[in-house]
Amino acid sequence: MKRGAKFLGVFVFLLAAPLVLYFIYNAWDRHRLSAFCDDMRPGTSIESIEGAAAQHGIDPKWVNAAALDGPTGTIVVLASSEMGEMTCDLQIKDGAVSAAKVYGP
Repeated sequence: MKRGAKFLGVFVFLLAAPLVLYFIYNAWDRHRLSAFCDDMRPGTSIESIEGAAAQHGIDPKWVNAAALDGPTGTIVVLASSEMGEMTCDLQIKDGAVSAAKVYGP
């Protein structure tokens, strides 16, 4: 009986540990995207967006400033753990951030 209980305990731990780690990572990922979006004040230049993202631990591949057709448009930065459910939308006007807003959980 002890052997079965020990096996069950190990089995439950092996199932639960990845879930707990995912939820911790997810909370951290959402926090860093929110902090990044809060730092994007009106007037922030396009050139400084990728540096600010790196400072907040956001991979520059999620900041696609090169996709803008000109000095006006929208840059959508994703929280990688949210699979697109949470974004920071940066409205760009005349080569600078005019508004930043977090969408999602």
